[in-house]
Amino acid sequence: MIRYISFFILFIVAYIIGFCMGGSWIFKRNSELIKNEYKKSDKFMKMVKILDYWLKLKEDKKDIAKFLEKMGYDNIAIYGIGYLGKHLVDELNKSELNLNYIIDKKIDRIEENIKIYKPNDILPKVDIIIVTAITEFDKIFDELEKKMECPVVSLEDIIFGM
Repeated sequence: MIRYISFFILFIVAYIIGFCMGGSWIFKRNSELIKNEYKKSDKFMKMVKILDYWLKLKEDKKDIAKFLEKMGYDNIAIYGIGYLGKHLVDELNKSELNLNYIIDKKIDRIEENIKIYKPNDILPKVDIIIVTAITEFDKIFDELEKKMECPVVSLEDIIFGM
């Protein structure tokens, strides 16, 4: 009888430990998912604010191309061809500035008629590189600063600095 009781107690303890370990794993996994969702929502909120201010600048008859031209930048590269990058390409293509190339990790998904390089490629000389991947700017800046002599600037800084 004692044997059955000890087996039953061992079974209950093992069940409780398993339940706690499983619950801990589920909690950890959900925490990671929630963190990722917060990161995404922060990124999209930042993009909305940039696009909103960019639109306000357009309404005030200000555009990035004229600002860049005034600053003396003629030959431009864009890092990132996501939502913001595509809008910047459109704006620069309507100007007299030279959009020399785009830098992006996912070359295969890009359909622009512009030369495209991966970040690790040897990049031709330009006057400025505009980074549209706003949440990754610091990391991208550190990588490009080592291999390029031109300014590497965030689109966010340009938009809010005009």
